[in-house]
Amino acid sequence: MNEQEAKAIVLEWLKEQTGKAASPLITINYFENDFFSYDLPGEVVQAYDSISRHTEYELLAEFAAWGLKEGAKRRAVNS
Repeated sequence: MNEQEAKAIVLEWLKEQTGKAASPLITINYFENDFFSYDLPGEVVQAYDSISRHTEYELLAEFAAWGLKEGAKRRAVNS
């Protein structure tokens, strides 16, 4: 898998976990805890291990942009 595919796999995992977490930082913490306790799915571990630091920052930026977009959608529905 290339870095873009790997980034997409990790990003999808983060999005899926967001509903279970109280905040975005907690979601990131879940990732860290699951990574170091070997509880992440193997595909997610392999994907994360294959991305560069630069791509990891891109991943975090994309996760933040997604979260902002989703938050705006929820506010519009609840208005």
